[in-house]
Amino acid sequence: MHNRNIDIESDLEQAIWRARNVAAPKNTTRYGCRTPCVKTGHCHDCFSPDRLCNAMCIYYKKMDDLPYCEVVLIDEELGF
Repeated sequence: MHNRNIDIESDLEQAIWRARNVAAPKNTTRYGCRTPCVKTGHCHDCFSPDRLCNAMCIYYKKMDDLPYCEVVLIDEELGF
């Protein structure tokens, strides 16, 4: 097993910041979108029709009517 930093943020605020300012600009660049974040590398909370980050859903706890859910962390780079 390699010793390396895993990009898991310490709190919700940092995780949201990373999703908007790291992952979203990289994905919009990868898909060839025309958004302000492609040019600047950070979120502008834009109204572009190419915007990929239109929704955010946070579950603070499992809702009663949702099926069982499991998160598996894998020790390798698979995305942003």
